[in-house]
Amino acid sequence: MLLGLLLLGLIVGGANNTACETGDFRLEAACRIVQQYGSEIGGRETIGSLVALNMRDWKPQSDYGIEIYGWEAVSAGQSECRVFYSYRELGRPPVILAWRLNTHTAEIFALNPLSERIMKMAQVL
Repeated sequence: MLLGLLLLGLIVGGANNTACETGDFRLEAACRIVQQYGSEIGGRETIGSLVALNMRDWKPQSDYGIEIYGWEAVSAGQSECRVFYSYRELGRPPVILAWRLNTHTAEIFALNPLSERIMKMAQVL
């Protein structure tokens, strides 16, 4: 089942949801699974689309300017990956959205309050 989810994650990634391009199938699939969270419950918005909306529509209003680091995934053992999206408003500390993905069950867990808020938005929008 997880292999099917991983393959589905690679197929449905949209242009606004730029995946981490690591060359590692497992890490790229982990990014896509996190980015597409919300779509499996029929939602119009996903974690990836909400992040893109934030960066495209809300952050350009920043008085500071923005440096986008983008999506990244790292292995955290045989059954976990950590997926991050990060950016910073110039002159301020980086903002990191972080999730943990269980690669056996495809369960996603938010690792900080901002990530949790975006997950909740993807569940209801």
